[in-house]
Amino acid sequence: MIKYQNEFYFIDVQAIDEFLTLDNGDNKHQETTTTQTLDDKGNLINQTISVTDSDKPKEVHGVKYELIFSLLNDLRMIESGDGDMESISLQKSALSIKLAFNTLLYYKLIRKIKL
Repeated sequence: MIKYQNEFYFIDVQAIDEFLTLDNGDNKHQETTTTQTLDDKGNLINQTISVTDSDKPKEVHGVKYELIFSLLNDLRMIESGDGDMESISLQKSALSIKLAFNTLLYYKLIRKIKL
Protein backbone atom coordinates (compact mmCIF):
# COMPACT_ATOMS: atom_id res chain seq x y z
CA MET A 1 0.00 0.00 0.00
CA ILE A 2 1.20 3.50 -0.81
CA LYS A 3 0.33 6.49 1.35
CA TYR A 4 0.61 9.84 -0.41
CA GLN A 5 -0.68 13.10 1.13
CA ASN A 6 -3.12 11.35 3.48
CA GLU A 7 -4.54 9.20 0.67
CA PHE A 8 -3.89 5.50 0.37
CA TYR A 9 -3.27 3.65 -2.90
CA PHE A 10 -2.99 -0.05 -3.61
CA ILE A 11 -1.55 -2.05 -6.48
CA ASP A 12 -4.37 -3.68 -8.43
CA VAL A 13 -2.87 -7.06 -9.30
CA GLN A 14 -5.91 -8.14 -11.35
CA ALA A 15 -5.68 -4.97 -13.46
CA ILE A 16 -1.95 -5.60 -14.03
CA ASP A 17 -2.69 -9.17 -15.10
CA GLU A 18 -5.32 -7.99 -17.59
CA PHE A 19 -3.03 -5.19 -18.83
CA LEU A 20 -0.13 -7.59 -19.50
CA THR A 21 -2.05 -10.51 -21.01
CA LEU A 22 -2.10 -10.75 -24.80
CA ASP A 23 -5.55 -11.40 -26.23
CA ASN A 24 -5.18 -13.49 -29.36
CA GLY A 25 -8.92 -14.02 -29.79
CA ASP A 26 -9.41 -17.77 -29.71
CA ASN A 27 -7.99 -19.29 -26.51
CA LYS A 28 -8.38 -22.87 -27.69
CA HIS A 29 -5.69 -25.04 -29.22
CA GLN A 30 -6.47 -28.12 -31.30
CA GLU A 31 -3.91 -30.82 -32.03
CA THR A 32 -4.57 -33.59 -34.54
CA THR A 33 -2.51 -36.80 -34.61
CA THR A 34 -2.73 -39.31 -37.44
CA THR A 35 -1.37 -42.86 -36.98
CA GLN A 36 -1.13 -45.12 -40.02
CA THR A 37 -0.37 -48.83 -40.14
CA LEU A 38 1.06 -50.16 -43.40
CA ASP A 39 1.68 -53.71 -44.58
CA ASP A 40 4.96 -54.98 -46.09
CA LYS A 41 4.01 -53.60 -49.52
CA GLY A 42 3.22 -50.13 -48.18
CA ASN A 43 -0.54 -50.50 -48.43
CA LEU A 44 -2.63 -48.81 -45.75
CA ILE A 45 -4.08 -51.31 -43.27
CA ASN A 46 -5.37 -49.02 -40.55
CA GLN A 47 -5.54 -45.29 -39.92
CA THR A 48 -6.35 -43.65 -36.59
CA ILE A 49 -6.98 -39.92 -36.20
CA SER A 50 -7.13 -38.41 -32.73
CA VAL A 51 -8.02 -34.81 -31.95
CA THR A 52 -7.09 -33.14 -28.67
CA ASP A 53 -8.54 -29.78 -27.58
CA SER A 54 -6.82 -27.73 -24.91
CA ASP A 55 -6.60 -24.17 -23.62
CA LYS A 56 -3.72 -22.06 -24.86
CA PRO A 57 -1.32 -20.96 -22.15
CA LYS A 58 -1.58 -17.32 -21.13
CA GLU A 59 0.83 -15.11 -23.04
CA VAL A 60 2.31 -11.96 -21.51
CA HIS A 61 3.29 -8.87 -23.49
CA GLY A 62 7.04 -8.66 -22.81
CA VAL A 63 7.51 -4.92 -23.37
CA LYS A 64 4.55 -4.01 -21.16
CA TYR A 65 5.84 -6.39 -18.48
CA GLU A 66 9.26 -4.74 -18.40
CA LEU A 67 7.71 -1.26 -18.36
CA ILE A 68 5.34 -2.02 -15.47
CA PHE A 69 8.14 -3.77 -13.57
CA SER A 70 10.30 -0.67 -13.97
CA LEU A 71 7.51 1.73 -12.93
CA LEU A 72 6.69 -0.31 -9.82
CA ASN A 73 10.38 -0.49 -8.99
CA ASP A 74 10.61 3.32 -9.21
CA LEU A 75 7.70 3.64 -6.77
CA ARG A 76 9.33 1.13 -4.45
CA MET A 77 12.36 3.41 -4.23
CA ILE A 78 10.30 6.22 -2.67
CA GLU A 79 10.43 5.99 1.08
CA SER A 80 10.38 8.58 3.77
CA GLY A 81 11.57 7.86 7.28
CA ASP A 82 8.42 5.94 8.24
CA GLY A 83 8.16 3.94 5.02
CA ASP A 84 5.38 5.90 3.29
CA MET A 85 5.12 8.72 0.78
CA GLU A 86 3.34 11.23 3.03
CA SER A 87 6.23 13.65 3.28
CA ILE A 88 7.18 13.20 -0.38
CA SER A 89 5.89 15.80 -2.84
CA LEU A 90 5.51 14.75 -6.45
CA GLN A 91 6.44 18.30 -7.44
CA LYS A 92 9.85 17.83 -5.79
CA SER A 93 10.33 14.23 -6.95
CA ALA A 94 12.47 13.03 -9.81
CA LEU A 95 10.83 12.87 -13.24
CA SER A 96 10.96 9.05 -13.22
CA ILE A 97 8.95 8.95 -9.96
CA LYS A 98 6.33 11.36 -11.35
CA LEU A 99 6.03 9.32 -14.54
CA ALA A 100 5.77 6.07 -12.60
CA PHE A 101 3.07 7.27 -10.21
CA ASN A 102 0.99 9.11 -12.82
CA THR A 103 1.27 6.37 -15.46
CA LEU A 104 0.22 3.62 -13.04
CA LEU A 105 -2.63 5.81 -11.79
CA TYR A 106 -3.76 6.69 -15.33
CA TYR A 107 -3.94 3.02 -16.40
CA LYS A 108 -5.67 2.18 -13.09
CA LEU A 109 -2.89 -0.19 -12.09
CA ILE A 110 -2.75 1.58 -8.75
CA ARG A 111 -6.03 2.75 -7.25
CA LYS A 112 -6.98 5.11 -4.49
CA ILE A 113 -8.61 3.48 -1.47
CA LYS A 114 -11.81 5.26 -0.57
CA LEU A 115 -12.06 5.51 3.19
